[in-house]
Amino acid sequence: MRNLLHGRQRLQEAYRHSLANPPPPGPPTIEQVFLERVRQAVEGALDNENFDVEALARELALSRTQLHRKLKALIGQAPGDFIRLVRLQRAYDLLVSGAVTVAEVAYQVGYSNPNNFSTSFARQFGCAPSEVRRRHVGAK
Repeated sequence: MRNLLHGRQRLQEAYRHSLANPPPPGPPTIEQVFLERVRQAVEGALDNENFDVEALARELALSRTQLHRKLKALIGQAPGDFIRLVRLQRAYDLLVSGAVTVAEVAYQVGYSNPNNFSTSFARQFGCAPSEVRRRHVGAK
C-alpha cells in the first residue's frame, strides 16, 4: 500500500514538473495531452477575469466534478489553483521582461484588482511583483 501511494506521489510530481518544463522527446502520454489541453484553454482566456473553473470545464467538455477529479489525480491541484498558477507564471514572465508595469501585468493575466494580484503573487513566489520587476529590469 505504501508503494502504491509513493508511486502515485511520484507521478503527480512528474506531471507538475512537466507543466513548467517541456516533456521528454517521444510520443506524449494521454495524461500529457490532457494537461496540455487544459493549459492551452487557460492561456487562451488569460486576460478574461471571468474565466473560472466552470468556463474551463465547458471549454474541455467535462463536468466540473470530472475536471476536478482528473486534475487532482494527475497533479494534486484543484482546477482553481491550476488556473491561478498558470496566470501567476505568465505574470512572472511578463514582469521579468520589464516591458509593462505591475498593474498592466495584473490586467493582462486576468486580475481586475492589482492589489489582489500582488497578494496572490507574493503568496506564490515569496516576493512582491514590483520586487521581481525591479530585480530583472535593473539587471538588464
